[in-house]
Amino acid sequence: MPKELKIPLDKPQINHPLREPSAHYRAELIERAWGKSVIEPLPLYPHAVEFCRHYGKWWCENEKSRFAFVISVPEGKLRYRLDGRSITLEGNNVLIIPRRMKFRFETIDDTVYKKHVLYLLGVNVDEILETLNLTSMQPIRLSSLDFLNNSLKTIYDLLGEKTPQNMAEAAGTTFALLNYLAANIRQYEPKPQLLNILKSRFSNEFNSRIDLERTASEFGINSKTITRMFKKHLGLTPSEFRRNARNEYARRLLATTTLSIKEIADKLGYSSQFHFSKEFKQDNGAAPSEYRKS
Repeated sequence: MPKELKIPLDKPQINHPLREPSAHYRAELIERAWGKSVIEPLPLYPHAVEFCRHYGKWWCENEKSRFAFVISVPEGKLRYRLDGRSITLEGNNVLIIPRRMKFRFETIDDTVYKKHVLYLLGVNVDEILETLNLTSMQPIRLSSLDFLNNSLKTIYDLLGEKTPQNMAEAAGTTFALLNYLAANIRQYEPKPQLLNILKSRFSNEFNSRIDLERTASEFGINSKTITRMFKKHLGLTPSEFRRNARNEYARRLLATTTLSIKEIADKLGYSSQFHFSKEFKQDNGAAPSEYRKS
């Protein structure tokens, strides 16, 4: 990517949709997206790349987005508020925000800022970010943004063709970028291999009941050790992790298959279609049939 991203400057000023009518801002934006409305059945892929420059005051809130984000602010600065913290993003710092995280960002002064954003989706995006230790929501300090910018430019070009072959290459570039960011985290501590094994087991075999005591005995530990491991690295108990994994799988089946609600309930190991529908609505705010229609 060239050092200076060329963006047309002839867009007019418009009213800020989230502030008083008299407040104006000017925005220049180029964006390229994959274009599908559902999550593709791929482990990880880039949904969109956005390069934008804003002039004037600006703020925006995001409610539990279905995307994960990789964000840099190579010019100016932005204040992000998330998880009860305030983070100033500027310079060579990069921020990764996981999926379903409520956050807000705002300008700190009236000067121009430039922001680059990579939107991530995929059926395993949460697990991949966790495995790479990229879910702490702490800025990652890089010596240079060159690798990030070149990766974003490559992904942007590949998204332009909208072909499965180009998407596969774009997904590979995205994974390489995430590994690069993970390698630049100070005091990088990979999660225990046992945790990855247990995560894989708990996010599969939904027709079988997970016996935590029996599982622990297989590995020569006790169930409390497993629970502590999950809470330390994921912030969830094993049962909460399994419920989230089953819910993600249910959403994917509803969005990408023609299986009936009863067939999905059976596939997920629920005792009845009613039990599945009740739990799904608790987790997603909509019944399975409503979610599928939307």
